Amino acid sequence: MSKKAIVCACPDCDQVIDAGGMTFLTQEDADNHATLNCSCMKAKIKASDIKALEVTEELLAKALGGEDGTENVELREMLLEAAKIILRYKIDSCVVQKGTVKVQLKKGTKSKIDIERIDTTKQTFAVRH
Repeated sequence: MSKKAIVCACPDCDQVIDAGGMTFLTQEDADNHATLNCSCMKAKIKASDIKALEVTEELLAKALGGEDGTENVELREMLLEAAKIILRYKIDSCVVQKGTVKVQLKKGTKSKIDIERIDTTKQTFAVRH
């Protein structure tokens, strides 16, 4: 039984990319490495989006409670999916509210995605006489 060789080539332009001594367990891992290191325009756009998602995930963890974001894992995952859709230019923004916390993701002008967290606490004052 022979193993199929894993080739580190860009899935967009088929350019073979130097693995830099790295060993890949799957073709998908090799393709991801190639995408991040290829000089073709499609790969550069994908690499930029991948890096933007990594930063977005870190910022969402901070915005939703604690460094690791464990308090709102489900909400963080939902917003990360929305970020992917925004990066693919399918929607301009997304607002999610849970309790008194509202988080908005939107296309940025200088950044790929802007994240805004708003804590809303409703206060009602009544004058009785």
